[in-house]
Amino acid sequence: LEMSIFNCKFYKNFTIKNEKAGARVKEYRMRVFLTVTNLLNAANVTGVFRYTGSAYNDGYLSSPFAADQIRTATNAQSFVDLYNTRMVNPDRFLLPRLTRIGFSVQF
Repeated sequence: LEMSIFNCKFYKNFTIKNEKAGARVKEYRMRVFLTVTNLLNAANVTGVFRYTGSAYNDGYLSSPFAADQIRTATNAQSFVDLYNTRMVNPDRFLLPRLTRIGFSVQF
């Protein structure tokens, strides 16, 4: 079992021997593993906006320039919602929790 604050790796090795009288011994090796990355599912931020220092908001909607655009937009709520959707950029965050389960057999 290997662990860090954000990752966990568990693996177990098994060896199975098939022995019969007068026959060749066959050996099988199995490895079962479970790997979890970003164990705590933290939103690991890799980049922020300079003006606000936040990864979610660049501060434009609270500026006087945006107030004019919101006022003249056909649907103000739609403008704000679409702008906020554009701000949540997946490139500013690391991968979410990822779990891998598997096994390998050698014979």
